[in-house]
Amino acid sequence: MTGVSIQHENDQLVVAKQASDARHRERLRREASFLGQLDHPNVVELTRFDDEDETVLVTRFAGTENFDSQMASLADFASLVGVVDDLHRIGVTHNRIEQEHIIVSPTDRLVLCGFAEASWVTTEGRQHDRNALAAMIDEATDSVPAADQRAMAEAASALREPALPLSAAIRHLNQPTPVTPKSRPRIAPSLRHLRYVAASISFGAMVMTSTTVVTGPATPKSSPLSTATAKVTEPSTLDDSEPLPGDEADQPTAIAGAAADGPVVEHNGRRYQIGQAGDLVVIGDWQCTGSETIALLRPATGEVAVFDAWPDPQQATTPQQVVTVDGAIDFVLNDDSCGDLRVRTTHGSRLIEQVTP
Repeated sequence: MTGVSIQHENDQLVVAKQASDARHRERLRREASFLGQLDHPNVVELTRFDDEDETVLVTRFAGTENFDSQMASLADFASLVGVVDDLHRIGVTHNRIEQEHIIVSPTDRLVLCGFAEASWVTTEGRQHDRNALAAMIDEATDSVPAADQRAMAEAASALREPALPLSAAIRHLNQPTPVTPKSRPRIAPSLRHLRYVAASISFGAMVMTSTTVVTGPATPKSSPLSTATAKVTEPSTLDDSEPLPGDEADQPTAIAGAAADGPVVEHNGRRYQIGQAGDLVVIGDWQCTGSETIALLRPATGEVAVFDAWPDPQQATTPQQVVTVDGAIDFVLNDDSCGDLRVRTTHGSRLIEQVTP
C-alpha cells in the first residue's frame, strides 16, 4: 500500500510518499537513493527519507501542474532535453520520462520527479530516455505552429539516433540567433571535462597558481561585459607570497570589466584577473579548433561573454560574443573534448551557439 500527500513541514510545503508493502517500499528506497545524490534545479529536491515501520520519502513541493506536451513550446522541450542530458552526463537514466513525472512549477520551471525506476546509465537506458523524449515531441508536433514543426521533427530524429549527442536535438529546438556585443537582444532561456576554474559560485579567494601576473588599470565593477577589454603587460616574477604593488597601474586586472576582487585564472604561464566577484569562468575549446579560450557568466545579470583569444602583453581584447540568458545560474560541464558551451538556468539549460570568428 502506498499514498501521496501534500503537507507542511518546517514551514514549507512538501510532498510525502508513504509505503508499507515490500514492493512499494523498495521503489521508494531506489528513488531516495538517486534523489539523495542529485542536486539539480530541475530535479525534485529530497528533504527527508525514513525507512522504519513505514517507508516515507519527502520532497520539496514543486507544484501541482503536470507538463502538457500539447501546450509546450520549443523552448520547453529544449529545457526538458537539457535536463535529461545533464542526468545522463552525471551517470543516471530516469527510465520513466512521461508527462506525469514532469512538474511545471508556478514560475514555469520544469521539475523532473518519479525516480523510482531510475538506474545508473547504460546504453539501453540512455536510449530509452531519448525515445521517450522523441515520442513526447512527436505527440506535440501537430500542435505547434507550422514554422516550428520542422524543428520538432528534426529534434525527434536526432533523439532517436544514438550516435548524435543530445545537444543536437537542443540545437534544433533552441534555434537561437547568434548576437555580437554591439547588438544583444535578450534571448529565451535553454558534464564536459573542462578545466573548470571554480567549484562554487564565489571566486573571491580562488587563485590558480603562483606563476606570473598580468597587470593593467582597474575597471569599475559596473563595466558591462559588452564593452569590456582585456589588457596585460609582460609577465612579472611575483609569487603568491609577495604583496602586489600598490600603484593602481600594477593591480592585477584584465578581462571582462575586471575588478580587484574578480576571479583569477592561469593559462600558459600567465595569470589573468577576470570580471568581478561572483562571476563564473570556464576555459574550453568552444570552436573545436584545438585552442582553449575563456567564457564568463555573470549570474547577477545573466550575461555570458565568450572570448576568442587571450590578450597579448600591452594589448587589449573584447569579447567576441555576449548574450543574455534569463535565469542563468551556472555553466553546465561537458565530458566532450570541445564545443557545446551551455549554461544552466532556472528552467533547464541553454546552449550558447558560437559566432564564427
